[in-house]
Amino acid sequence: MRVVPKCGEAIMVKKSGYNVYQGTHPIMVLPWFLYDCELLDNPYDYGGSSKLLEVRPRGNALEARALPTGFVTSVLSDLDVTDDEAIVAFCRTFGMVACPYARGFERMARRIESPMSDAEFYSARKFMSRDETDLRKPESGPMNWVRNRVLTMQNPGADMYIRTDWRGFDPVSAGSDQWEHELAMDPRDRLVSTSFCLGLFRDRTTALGTDIANAFLAYKKTGDRENMALVSLEEVRTMLALLQLGVVLLGGLQLYNDNLVRVYQNLIAKSDGLKKSYEVLFNCPESSYVRNGIPTVRQDELLHMAELVNVERDMRRLYDSVVPLFDACIRKFAPVGPFVQTPELLGGKHARRWGSFDGWLSAPDVPDHGSLMTAISAQVCAYLADGNAWHVCERCGRIFKYKANAITSPITSENGAEKEYALAHREARTVYCCKRDEVAAKRARIAKKKEHDEHIEEIRRHNEQHDQARRGTWGE
Repeated sequence: MRVVPKCGEAIMVKKSGYNVYQGTHPIMVLPWFLYDCELLDNPYDYGGSSKLLEVRPRGNALEARALPTGFVTSVLSDLDVTDDEAIVAFCRTFGMVACPYARGFERMARRIESPMSDAEFYSARKFMSRDETDLRKPESGPMNWVRNRVLTMQNPGADMYIRTDWRGFDPVSAGSDQWEHELAMDPRDRLVSTSFCLGLFRDRTTALGTDIANAFLAYKKTGDRENMALVSLEEVRTMLALLQLGVVLLGGLQLYNDNLVRVYQNLIAKSDGLKKSYEVLFNCPESSYVRNGIPTVRQDELLHMAELVNVERDMRRLYDSVVPLFDACIRKFAPVGPFVQTPELLGGKHARRWGSFDGWLSAPDVPDHGSLMTAISAQVCAYLADGNAWHVCERCGRIFKYKANAITSPITSENGAEKEYALAHREARTVYCCKRDEVAAKRARIAKKKEHDEHIEEIRRHNEQHDQARRGTWGE
């Protein structure tokens, strides 16, 4: 029998995970690795993203354990997804994100741990040939000899040199086949294969291109490889835009009674950063939603109606995308539950039936590590389920639930994570989303009062001079 803790109560679980979400199906957030990331130009010509992220392990193997209160409505919402350097800094500080479908994130971590992990797939799918019985030493020539240490029961610790033939290897076909193969391995991923969200990742510039780039890396960089992986910058950008807009959309639907258009008009259209994320996903420049040069009122009304139809269509597509996306981020790095295991994600009139998955309730062992995407999804679900009201910041117009202090890093200590997850949040009694906005608003009030006082003082001096002039005239 599963014991569900009381709201706000944290429990320790296997692998130092934490129970952060006290809904029908509790979500455990496991520690996740922080990687070193470097931006580089894509050296491979396959029509993919112009830039790649080179992801490497940190020397100290630093782990993050929790996100501070208000992370999803402050740091994540503040991120400019069109700024490449800002994306790199975000991933270095808080953790990597990648497509959760087709085991994209898991395979990125596997490439970092085992550089030749992809070669096993290429060999099994007959993209290249291998002779694992050849124990000769590496030689020069057209054949690439890759050294692997293989431990066997007959000869533990023996050095085996695997003879690998890359002649005729096509990285584009190998990478594409690998992505489609991994996608087909999870039946729940296949169920969303026609969704707008998956269409964003099934592209050579995003997640599909990541596999192609790593196939080129394995093909071009022969011999011993360093522990690293390549990730398409556009894949990371798309994932961050989806997470960012997903938080605003799901919170906004609770705030505005399931009105998609009001969420767009009041929260997205008024924010420069969120509009950039919206344009990244829907490839619609702002000018397409701006009415100018309209000669008649009637045409203006018609264009306005067409705009609302387009907005509602796009927001509906976004909703249908972020619900299974958040669930995938949870399900991949936590005990398996029913698809869309968080009922709060399905509330409201826009809820969609995704089917019953009772046959998949038998959970495997808890993964060794989680991901930043799981921590973000868990915090979103916790905020959707706690019953406290959403607010809109009076200064920046951003939706929030709890005021966030200055956040510069994730929580890395076990004690800090336990305190964060055990914190029982009370409904915010402030109209500002963070300390920065509160201080800025206070300074603005002080400056406005000073300006007002100076204006009053100027009027007083003017009246005093006027009175003196009048008294002087009467004296004469």
